[in-house]
Amino acid sequence: MNIPTENRQRGNTIVVILAAICIFAVVATGLIVVMHSKKDKPVVQGSGSQQKDTSTVSDNSTNANGSELEALRRASRNTQRANDASNLGAAVEEFINNNGGQLPSSYANGQLTGGEGSIPAAVSFKGYTDVQVAAGGHAAVTADQVTVVTGAECGTDGQALAASSSRSIVVLWGYENDAAGFTGKCAAG
Repeated sequence: MNIPTENRQRGNTIVVILAAICIFAVVATGLIVVMHSKKDKPVVQGSGSQQKDTSTVSDNSTNANGSELEALRRASRNTQRANDASNLGAAVEEFINNNGGQLPSSYANGQLTGGEGSIPAAVSFKGYTDVQVAAGGHAAVTADQVTVVTGAECGTDGQALAASSSRSIVVLWGYENDAAGFTGKCAAG
Protein backbone atom coordinates (compact mmCIF):
# COMPACT_ATOMS: atom_id res chain seq x y z
CA MET A 1 0.00 0.00 0.00
CA ASN A 2 1.38 3.40 -0.95
CA ILE A 3 1.07 6.18 1.58
CA PRO A 4 0.76 9.66 0.08
CA THR A 5 3.85 11.84 0.50
CA GLU A 6 1.89 14.43 2.53
CA ASN A 7 0.94 11.86 5.19
CA ARG A 8 4.53 10.57 5.44
CA GLN A 9 5.80 14.11 5.92
CA ARG A 10 3.22 14.79 8.63
CA GLY A 11 4.22 11.57 10.38
CA ASN A 12 7.90 12.53 10.21
CA THR A 13 7.10 15.98 11.60
CA ILE A 14 5.27 14.47 14.57
CA VAL A 15 8.20 12.14 15.29
CA VAL A 16 10.64 15.06 15.24
CA ILE A 17 8.44 17.11 17.57
CA LEU A 18 8.12 14.22 20.02
CA ALA A 19 11.89 13.67 19.97
CA ALA A 20 12.46 17.37 20.71
CA ILE A 21 10.05 17.25 23.65
CA CYS A 22 11.85 14.21 25.07
CA ILE A 23 15.25 15.87 24.74
CA PHE A 24 13.91 19.01 26.44
CA ALA A 25 12.51 16.91 29.33
CA VAL A 26 15.85 15.14 29.86
CA VAL A 27 17.79 18.43 29.85
CA ALA A 28 15.31 20.09 32.24
CA THR A 29 15.50 17.14 34.64
CA GLY A 30 19.30 17.29 34.59
CA LEU A 31 19.25 21.02 35.38
CA ILE A 32 16.85 20.50 38.29
CA VAL A 33 19.03 17.76 39.76
CA VAL A 34 22.19 19.88 39.45
CA MET A 35 20.51 22.95 40.96
CA HIS A 36 19.08 20.90 43.85
CA SER A 37 22.46 19.31 44.67
CA LYS A 38 24.22 22.71 44.69
CA LYS A 39 21.54 24.20 46.96
CA ASP A 40 22.48 21.85 49.83
CA LYS A 41 26.23 22.61 49.75
CA PRO A 42 27.61 25.63 51.63
CA VAL A 43 29.44 28.07 49.39
CA VAL A 44 32.74 29.52 50.62
CA GLN A 45 33.62 32.84 49.05
CA GLY A 46 37.00 34.53 49.02
CA SER A 47 40.32 32.99 49.93
CA GLY A 48 42.71 32.97 52.86
CA SER A 49 41.67 35.25 55.72
CA GLN A 50 38.77 36.66 53.70
CA GLN A 51 36.81 33.38 53.66
CA LYS A 52 33.20 33.69 54.77
CA ASP A 53 32.12 31.68 57.84
CA THR A 54 29.53 29.10 56.73
CA SER A 55 29.31 27.07 59.95
CA THR A 56 25.94 28.56 60.89
CA VAL A 57 24.49 27.78 57.48
CA SER A 58 25.87 24.22 57.63
CA ASP A 59 24.50 23.60 61.14
CA ASN A 60 21.05 24.88 60.21
CA SER A 61 20.90 22.84 57.01
CA THR A 62 22.05 19.73 58.89
CA ASN A 63 19.25 20.17 61.45
CA ALA A 64 16.70 20.75 58.70
CA ASN A 65 17.94 17.74 56.75
CA GLY A 66 17.89 15.62 59.93
CA SER A 67 14.24 16.45 60.64
CA GLU A 68 13.35 15.96 56.97
CA LEU A 69 15.11 12.61 57.02
CA GLU A 70 13.23 11.56 60.15
CA ALA A 71 9.95 12.62 58.54
CA LEU A 72 10.77 10.50 55.49
CA ARG A 73 11.63 7.52 57.69
CA ARG A 74 8.39 7.94 59.65
CA ALA A 75 6.42 8.12 56.39
CA SER A 76 8.15 4.96 55.19
CA ARG A 77 7.32 3.12 58.43
CA ASN A 78 3.70 4.29 58.20
CA THR A 79 3.48 3.08 54.60
CA GLN A 80 4.73 -0.33 55.76
CA ARG A 81 2.19 -0.36 58.60
CA ALA A 82 -0.62 0.41 56.13
CA ASN A 83 0.64 -2.34 53.81
CA ASP A 84 0.73 -4.81 56.72
CA ALA A 85 -2.83 -3.82 57.69
CA SER A 86 -3.91 -4.37 54.08
CA ASN A 87 -2.21 -7.79 54.02
CA LEU A 88 -4.02 -8.68 57.24
CA GLY A 89 -7.36 -7.63 55.74
CA ALA A 90 -6.68 -9.85 52.71
CA ALA A 91 -5.76 -12.79 54.99
CA VAL A 92 -9.02 -12.33 56.92
CA GLU A 93 -10.98 -12.45 53.65
CA GLU A 94 -9.04 -15.57 52.60
CA PHE A 95 -9.80 -17.21 55.97
CA ILE A 96 -13.53 -16.43 55.67
CA ASN A 97 -13.67 -17.71 52.07
CA ASN A 98 -11.79 -20.93 52.90
CA ASN A 99 -13.90 -21.68 55.98
CA GLY A 100 -17.46 -21.27 54.77
CA GLY A 101 -17.95 -17.82 56.30
CA GLN A 102 -16.41 -18.68 59.69
CA LEU A 103 -14.53 -15.75 61.26
CA PRO A 104 -10.97 -15.99 62.58
CA SER A 105 -10.70 -16.07 66.37
CA SER A 106 -6.96 -15.98 66.98
CA TYR A 107 -3.50 -15.47 65.51
CA ALA A 108 -0.52 -17.73 66.10
CA ASN A 109 2.72 -18.56 64.30
CA GLY A 110 2.01 -16.24 61.36
CA GLN A 111 -1.50 -17.58 60.75
CA LEU A 112 -5.07 -16.58 61.46
CA THR A 113 -6.92 -19.49 63.00
CA GLY A 114 -10.46 -20.30 64.00
CA GLY A 115 -12.44 -23.13 65.47
CA GLU A 116 -11.48 -26.78 65.25
CA GLY A 117 -11.17 -28.01 61.68
CA SER A 118 -10.74 -24.54 60.21
CA ILE A 119 -8.17 -23.89 57.51
CA PRO A 120 -5.61 -21.30 58.74
CA ALA A 121 -4.72 -18.29 56.61
CA ALA A 122 -1.09 -17.15 56.47
CA VAL A 123 -0.33 -13.48 57.08
CA SER A 124 2.82 -11.88 55.71
CA PHE A 125 4.14 -8.89 57.68
CA LYS A 126 7.21 -6.72 57.30
CA GLY A 127 6.79 -4.74 60.52
CA TYR A 128 4.36 -6.39 62.92
CA THR A 129 5.09 -9.56 64.85
CA ASP A 130 1.76 -10.04 66.60
CA VAL A 131 -1.92 -9.63 65.80
CA GLN A 132 -4.71 -9.19 68.31
CA VAL A 133 -8.14 -10.59 67.39
CA ALA A 134 -11.19 -9.08 69.09
CA ALA A 135 -14.96 -8.96 68.61
CA GLY A 136 -17.41 -6.06 68.79
CA GLY A 137 -16.36 -2.52 69.65
CA HIS A 138 -12.70 -1.74 70.30
CA ALA A 139 -10.81 1.42 71.21
CA ALA A 140 -8.46 3.00 68.69
CA VAL A 141 -4.98 1.49 68.61
CA THR A 142 -2.51 4.06 69.96
CA ALA A 143 0.62 1.92 69.86
CA ASP A 144 2.67 0.16 67.21
CA GLN A 145 0.31 -2.81 66.93
CA VAL A 146 -2.42 -4.21 64.70
CA THR A 147 -5.81 -5.67 65.66
CA VAL A 148 -8.54 -7.47 63.71
CA VAL A 149 -12.02 -6.75 65.06
CA THR A 150 -14.94 -8.89 63.95
CA GLY A 151 -18.52 -7.68 64.11
CA ALA A 152 -17.41 -4.06 63.85
CA GLU A 153 -17.27 -1.02 61.61
CA CYS A 154 -14.88 1.93 61.60
CA GLY A 155 -15.67 4.93 63.77
CA THR A 156 -14.55 8.48 63.05
CA ASP A 157 -11.52 8.47 65.35
CA GLY A 158 -9.86 5.20 64.36
CA GLN A 159 -11.88 3.05 66.73
CA ALA A 160 -14.07 0.04 65.95
CA LEU A 161 -17.77 0.37 66.69
CA ALA A 162 -20.04 -2.66 67.12
CA ALA A 163 -21.82 -3.33 63.82
CA SER A 164 -25.22 -4.76 63.11
CA SER A 165 -23.59 -7.66 61.23
CA SER A 166 -21.29 -10.08 63.04
CA ARG A 167 -19.54 -10.66 59.70
CA SER A 168 -18.26 -7.07 59.41
CA ILE A 169 -14.48 -6.93 59.81
CA VAL A 170 -12.15 -4.00 60.48
CA VAL A 171 -8.40 -3.75 60.91
CA LEU A 172 -7.05 -1.26 63.47
CA TRP A 173 -3.44 -0.11 63.57
CA GLY A 174 -1.31 2.67 64.99
CA TYR A 175 -0.03 5.38 62.65
CA GLU A 176 3.14 7.10 63.91
CA ASN A 177 2.58 10.84 64.30
CA ASP A 178 4.90 13.88 64.64
CA ALA A 179 4.54 13.93 68.45
CA ALA A 180 6.42 10.62 68.91
CA GLY A 181 3.15 8.81 69.52
CA PHE A 182 0.58 6.88 67.51
CA THR A 183 -2.77 7.85 66.04
CA GLY A 184 -5.39 5.14 65.55
CA LYS A 185 -6.31 4.13 62.00
CA CYS A 186 -9.16 1.88 60.92
CA ALA A 187 -9.86 0.12 57.61
CA ALA A 188 -12.96 -1.90 56.80
CA GLY A 189 -12.25 -5.41 55.57
